[in-house]
Amino acid sequence: MSPPGADRYRVRAGGSIKGSLTVPGDKSISHRALMLGALADGDTHISGFLAGEDCLSTARALEQLGVAIERPAETEVVVHGVGAHGLAPSPAPLDMGN
Repeated sequence: MSPPGADRYRVRAGGSIKGSLTVPGDKSISHRALMLGALADGDTHISGFLAGEDCLSTARALEQLGVAIERPAETEVVVHGVGAHGLAPSPAPLDMGN
C-alpha cells in the first residue's frame, strides 16, 4: 500500500528501445554495459569503456559463455549480443580474476 498522498503510476511496455548513451569510463557501468550487451539481440557499441582488469575479466567470462566481443580501441567495445536465452554453458570454470 502506498503512503497517503503518494502518486501511483502504471507503466506498460512500449516496444523496442534504440538509441545511444555516452557516459564517462566507470568500472560498474562498464561491467553492466558488457552484461546488458551480451543479453541484447544484436550489437552493442560501448564507448568510454574502462579497460581495467575487472572489466576485462568480465569480457573474458562472457566470451566463454559464447558472446563475441571486439575491442577496436582501448576505450571502445563491440558486444555481439546473443539474446536473453542465448548464453552457452562454459566449457571450463569462469575465472573472474579475483
